[in-house]
Amino acid sequence: MAVSRRSFLKTTAAATAISATGSAVHAVLAEPAKVASSSSPNKFRGRVAINFNKEAVTDYGTKKVNVDVIKKMVDDTIMLLTGKATVGEAWKEIFPSTLTATSKIAIKTNFYAPNIAPPSECLLAMVEGLRKMDFNGSKFTGTITIFEGNTGNDFVKGGYDTASFTAQDVTLTKASFTNGSDPATGETKYTPILDQCDFLFNVFSARGHETSYTEGFSLGFKSHYGTYATSGSSLSIHSNNAYSQRVRNLQCTGVISKKQVLSVSCAFFCNDEGTPMGSGNPARSSFKTYAQSMDSTATCDSPSTIIMSTDTISCEMQVIKLLRLNKEKTNFGVSDMPKYLRASAGITGALSDKTYDIGEIDGEKMDVGKMINGVVVKPVGTVTPSVGGRSHTTSLEATPLAGQGITHFEFKVPSSLQGVSAVISIHDLKGRLVFSKEMPVRGVRNHFSWNQRTKSGMKAGAGKYIGTLKAGKAGASATFVLR
Repeated sequence: MAVSRRSFLKTTAAATAISATGSAVHAVLAEPAKVASSSSPNKFRGRVAINFNKEAVTDYGTKKVNVDVIKKMVDDTIMLLTGKATVGEAWKEIFPSTLTATSKIAIKTNFYAPNIAPPSECLLAMVEGLRKMDFNGSKFTGTITIFEGNTGNDFVKGGYDTASFTAQDVTLTKASFTNGSDPATGETKYTPILDQCDFLFNVFSARGHETSYTEGFSLGFKSHYGTYATSGSSLSIHSNNAYSQRVRNLQCTGVISKKQVLSVSCAFFCNDEGTPMGSGNPARSSFKTYAQSMDSTATCDSPSTIIMSTDTISCEMQVIKLLRLNKEKTNFGVSDMPKYLRASAGITGALSDKTYDIGEIDGEKMDVGKMINGVVVKPVGTVTPSVGGRSHTTSLEATPLAGQGITHFEFKVPSSLQGVSAVISIHDLKGRLVFSKEMPVRGVRNHFSWNQRTKSGMKAGAGKYIGTLKAGKAGASATFVLR
């Protein structure tokens, strides 16, 4: 599907001002372009917002979070995704024009594995934001239902403070399954909540799965195993191609494809790609490697990240990237993605029967906005191969995080350079080398966090610096100021 997409990139002055203050999240974004098809609930194809904050989790072992930080992350992420100035406006922006003050919204969550489930504080912040949507002076009063099925756990065991949700007029439902009418997927049993709601959210964690049929993941696609009855599938759920076909069908056809308007990965308590699910409550993995790629001074074991997108494909791809960053893998390309995801994103040959195109899987074509510890980082521009392929144009941006002692680098290179060694060098204005870092190109979009210390370990002084990137024949530079 050919669509027009707006870029996150605004003027350098605007981006610099936001980076320095960490406020006015909406100002870095232009007005979003909508998907051409009016029937598609994916309003902003290829648009993703990623928000990391090392202060979000206070105790990874006992699953305690900083409630205020979590709420701000949710608010900031939806504003970053939509480019809107207020939380209420931002939430309203992700819906089609058929949204009313009394619409019915269903939120699919997942607490089959409480140890690695999304914290309930994330969902409560989402609900509070939805209640701020304004309709000619009236706030949103419609039905909000949070549900989960296919699990023996209840909401209390999942860590939900039911009183807090009741105060927001939210119904928490252990989903039951009845005979439905979803011939597009070949499914015969799913929760009636799907038919009753007008719009659907999918909220999931970043989870691995050890069995081969899942290709190592248990993410947004598989989360709908709590929406449809596993005993009611016309396809085997525990075999390789049949599983991939089933989760593809659930997302690309039928009720979900018509109603799901938002995917959210609440990646705070997680396990690595390919790790055992065990009895449904696996041990949490340490994500310190990932966290330090976002902030080199971070000491947290939590991924401490929220990823939001109206595009279920782009969201899933970015969560896979998070998991693989934690293991320092370099396979972020289109061909490296699971076959169920490629078959849902227009990549032919991934599965033998059908190929759909409900979202963007190519990192080069995505609009990715990012926040680190409450600061919007400068987005990189578009990469264009040069004539004849002898050299390439590459983008590099540097964002010093005021008062945090780190500078975050984003760089973008052509996909052909995946796996090539890249070197980021930092010089002062006298041409002296201050610091250098060699790292593999992991995909089209890459990042690096510098702790603002010289190669000898001394703190870099205030002043202007020049960052340069070399990767194969590609090169780019960016100037930045430490204050």
